[in-house]
Formats: sequence, C-alpha cells, structure tokens
Amino acid sequence: MKASIKYTPIRLSNDGHVILHDFERVRIEKGFTYSAIGERYGLDRSLIRSVVIGYSNLFCERAIQMAFAVGVKPDDLFLRDIILAGEDKLMFINNPSEKVIEYLEKIKYLSYKDRLKFCIELFNMWSDGKITHKKGEVPFTPDILGFPKDIGNRFASFLDTMLKSEEIRVGNKIMVDDICTVKSRNSYNQMLKEYNKLTFDEKKDILNEVIIRFDTRTLFKEKLDFPKFPEFYTGWDIGETMRSYKVEKE
Repeated sequence: MKASIKYTPIRLSNDGHVILHDFERVRIEKGFTYSAIGERYGLDRSLIRSVVIGYSNLFCERAIQMAFAVGVKPDDLFLRDIILAGEDKLMFINNPSEKVIEYLEKIKYLSYKDRLKFCIELFNMWSDGKITHKKGEVPFTPDILGFPKDIGNRFASFLDTMLKSEEIRVGNKIMVDDICTVKSRNSYNQMLKEYNKLTFDEKKDILNEVIIRFDTRTLFKEKLDFPKFPEFYTGWDIGETMRSYKVEKE
C-alpha cells in the first residue's frame, strides 16, 4: 500500500507549464536555490526545475522532499496547485451530496464582492455558534475540533479587510470595484438563507470546502494577488479534522 501511495504521480496539467506557485513563493522568500534543495536530498537541480514548471510529473515522494527542503508542510504547499489544476472537477470533501455540489457551484458564480460577504458571514456564523446540529441544540464551533473558537472570526476579519481594500470612494458614495466578470446569479443573502435550510452534514461539507479553497487562495481565483491568511493555520489541518467529525443522525 505504501509503495502505491509513495510513487503515485500528481499530474498538474495535460500540457505542462503549471508552475508550483506556492513552492516558488516560499523558495524565494526563504532564499533557497534549486541547487541547495537538490544537494540536500540528492536531487538534480534541473529535475526540480522541470517539476516546478510542469514539464515533469510531481511524485508524492518528491513533493514531500521538496516541501521539507524549504521548511513547510507538503499538504499546505502543493494543495493550491493541485486544486487549480483540477479546476471544478476536484473537491476536498468526500462523497458530497447533489445539494452540496449545486451549492458550491452557486458560490462560484457569486460576484467577487458577494463571495467575500458570503464568506465573512459564514465564518462568523461558525465561530459564533450559529451552525448547529441536534436540531439546533448543539453549536458547531472551531473549539470542538481543537482550534481557537475565534478562528472563524479572524478569517472573517481578514476577508473584511480585503473587501474594504476594493472600495473606491467617489464623493460621498462608496463604490466597490467588482472585478468578477460573471454577474451574480444569487445574492449572498439568498445563499445564506439556503445554507440555513441544509442538513448539518451538508453545512459542514460546504464550510469544509470553502475553508480549503480560502486557505489555498483558489476561492477568489480572479484576483491573482489575493494574499494568504497570515497565521500558520492550514486549511488541510482544519479541513481534515472537520471531515472526520461525525455526529449521530438527527
């Protein structure tokens, strides 16, 4: 079993030319050269470069070596690139229901502004105990999973800053530069109303997927310079814990 996992290639694109964005960012920030990384793990410099620019398959074993070489977790480092390559076909959650799939599709078609507002409300609901199970009796909050209770509020505050950064003041009016070219098909308020009508498992799955995509900066793909949440909480850690959280059927 281990061998099949160890040598499974992660094909990032059919035509190559998919740069490992996060790896390049971390490598440059920390001052690592390809030669230094290669020397540490006995890898050829040109081989690492060919993987980074998409000319060679990225094997799981090599991904782990490259991530550890620059001092970060491989799941956090490469997950964004894998999601980007998989586009809409790839989801982190397991066996999503049709309702969940349809709902996530609607989120994608929200305008940039409404997507930010939706996520701000959703993350605040999570920390504030407004996502519940057991017929509304038990709040589902981050501390249940072993994370700080206010982590959702901190996510929301971060996104609120991003929303404000898009504001353009014209006279006494505040206009928001909606950089998404797709017109919103559902307002974020309507989306939140629909969310509240879903089952707990469906709510959890949607929150899980949104957190992963927020952390990997694939939730707002039209804004290429969207920053990463500054604290070292990885969407993978939160998502994996949330995915394994089970409650008795209501």
